[in-house]
Amino acid sequence: MALLAVAWVDPDAREDVGTLIVTRMLAVAKAFQSRVVTIMGSLCRITLACPRLAEDFIGLARQVLSVVEQQDSAVGADDEDGDVAAASSTATATAEES
Repeated sequence: MALLAVAWVDPDAREDVGTLIVTRMLAVAKAFQSRVVTIMGSLCRITLACPRLAEDFIGLARQVLSVVEQQDSAVGADDEDGDVAAASSTATATAEES
C-alpha cells in the first residue's frame, strides 16, 4: 500500500512502482493456481489503483479479481457443485496467458 501512495505522490516513481506491484501480482497469481491465496483480491485492487499502468496488466488484474470474487461467492454460499474448482481453473488459465 505504501508503494501505491508513493506512485501517486511522485510521478517519477510510477513506472518503478508499477513494475514492483505487477511483479508481485503475477507471483501471487502463480501461487493462486495451486492453492488459496487470501491476499489475491487485495493485490488485484492495489494493481487497479496504480497510476499509469499498462492496460494489459489492468485487464489481467480485473480478470483475476473477477475469479477471486466468484470463488469467494461460491465459498460463502457453501457451494459444493464444483464452482470453486471452476473458478480456480479460470484463474490458472488467466495467469498462464500472461
